[in-house]
Amino acid sequence: MHEKEYHSHVERTLKKTLVLLIVALVAVFFDRQNIFLWGLVAGLVVGAINTFFLGLRIDKMVKVVLNHGEAAGGAFVMMGFFSRWGLIMLACLFAVKTGWFSLIGMLAGFLAPSVLSVGEGIRDLRAVSDKKV
Repeated sequence: MHEKEYHSHVERTLKKTLVLLIVALVAVFFDRQNIFLWGLVAGLVVGAINTFFLGLRIDKMVKVVLNHGEAAGGAFVMMGFFSRWGLIMLACLFAVKTGWFSLIGMLAGFLAPSVLSVGEGIRDLRAVSDKKV
């Protein structure tokens, strides 16, 4: 996968996450008391932020590996892993302490960008394999 293809993959994933977020916000507009939908919105926002920062981290990691070796690249990725994981844990803690969001809805929102990214990856792989045949 070339750099341009990778950036378009992340961009498509974020755009589809934004579409899901808009749909969830419209649903919240019609049912403001549904804490599952509020959790889904919060999870989609945090999931999109994590996806964006993961894309930046992977892009920089490739440059670190090329310049400093694999060990430096692994350490660079782990630093980003803990910060993104911390953001998720803080969001979950906030949901549990305040009760404003459904934790299940929030977790579904966290998972949505990953599922969309895997779907995009499968679509990209099929397009590549169709070109080779």
